[in-house]
Amino acid sequence: MSSDDDVMSLDDFSSTDSSSESSESGEFEMVSIVRPYAEEPLAHSSDQSEDDENDQDGLSSAIVRGRFQDEVPVNDWCACGECAKENLVGALEYRCCQEIAAARQKLTFDGSIEHIKCITKHGDFAPMVNRTVLLQIGPLLKDKNRRGYRRHNGQTENQ
Repeated sequence: MSSDDDVMSLDDFSSTDSSSESSESGEFEMVSIVRPYAEEPLAHSSDQSEDDENDQDGLSSAIVRGRFQDEVPVNDWCACGECAKENLVGALEYRCCQEIAAARQKLTFDGSIEHIKCITKHGDFAPMVNRTVLLQIGPLLKDKNRRGYRRHNGQTENQ
């Protein structure tokens, strides 16, 4: 077998259809269908509402918004009995500690869930929310992009 036998010419790829001009003239026309990202998952469509997505605790923004706008009374969503509307500042705070995975895990891990229902009654909670502790530790905290938090003009310490 010679090396010439291994090489194919353009004529070998031409169409066998006799009505085609390109096959009669010996020209080769290659048609390929390119499907970029064909195997990639689809992005969210624009008609999908943001209310369909749940946050890290499994609550949708519609649920939290309803609580924030007083459409759902505190007694209907508070499972620990300690949630008070006057202590809640932003919409993200309108959730019970029993709905927050990290709080439930802490209470379950150390066994305190058997005798206390609210994370605010845990012995470690009071030192964490001490004003002096927060003022000292606050500047050291970073967001997920490793940027420090800072208070904007006109904001109180609680915002």
